[in-house]
Amino acid sequence: MRKCCQFGVAGFSVACYYLFELRRQRSGIGLRLLSGSFEPSGLWCIFAIHQEHAVSQNLVKYLTALKCAGYNVVLVNDGVLGREPVAAFLPLCHTVVSRPKGGRDFGSYKWGTQFLRRADRIGLVNQMVYCNDSIFVRPRAFAAFLDELKQIDDDYIGVVDSRQISYHVQSWLFAVSGRIFKSAPFDDFWKQYKPYSHRTHCIVNGEIALTRHLVRAGVVPRVLYPQRAIVDLMLTGPPDTALERLVTLLRPIEYERLAKTIEPLASAGRLCDLKKKFLAALGAANLVGAVNLILVGCSPFPFLKKDLVYRAQYFVSQVEQGVGHWTGDDAEELAEILSYYRARGTLRARYSLAALSARLGVT
Repeated sequence: MRKCCQFGVAGFSVACYYLFELRRQRSGIGLRLLSGSFEPSGLWCIFAIHQEHAVSQNLVKYLTALKCAGYNVVLVNDGVLGREPVAAFLPLCHTVVSRPKGGRDFGSYKWGTQFLRRADRIGLVNQMVYCNDSIFVRPRAFAAFLDELKQIDDDYIGVVDSRQISYHVQSWLFAVSGRIFKSAPFDDFWKQYKPYSHRTHCIVNGEIALTRHLVRAGVVPRVLYPQRAIVDLMLTGPPDTALERLVTLLRPIEYERLAKTIEPLASAGRLCDLKKKFLAALGAANLVGAVNLILVGCSPFPFLKKDLVYRAQYFVSQVEQGVGHWTGDDAEELAEILSYYRARGTLRARYSLAALSARLGVT
């Protein structure tokens, strides 16, 4: 059933691309570019979003932090962007783009990459960040994260990696150096990439293929939160504290699968054995989905995935507990963040065609 559904959605997205989307992209139908401000820092960001008329204040804080850190943001919206979002985003960006709909985040990454190369900005790029609006940010922690990120001169930087399907750097935020951005292998990848509007295509032919393409060219990613470090964070402190953390903040499906292993080992204080079990069990998982709340609760990790409740099947109460310690400016974000999780709900209770396809992982 799943393979048939994936095949059908994939075929439909390919047909839409060649029949409609490619023609619009080539003709520029629906394309609008608005110029903002330029910072001669050599720091750039291609930010893929999918917004219409509502203005997310957390996204405004995200863009504000990037601007304050010196990044020139090329904000690329998949589809028409309304007046209010444009008015809110443009003062924080180098360029705001409404492009013809289709291709999801990797389609916007491709558009932004080719736009900057054509715009003769290529000599001004020291670091290029790629990110999208599939996450919420904790503003103070994110500002500190950017201060560190812009000092890193590695050619390929990822926040987290994953071994789900195949090894790759997760694409909701990663960065490349100016040398890589200007390189022929990087340019070749984007030239051959087909921006189909199919989630699995974006994962397999986008983020996985990009990691593989760069590694084959001899560019090894520096991952800021590697799996072993994440497991160490999960199990830091006394055994009772570690066990409580796992019970309350680990994704339920992982806890249910590992409960018989977790409880006796943690109770016996055998945390080294437990680390080995987690490294083996989480190796094939979408790691940030499995442990996002633990990362936020135990480290300065500034990101919350938006599909925690909807797709990854956490409980809203877990999210509330995971972010309940936020204070000051960070706490101001909680109303929007928690309202989003409560309003969107979970796939468990949805039986529409859209929910079925999302549950199967194809949209």
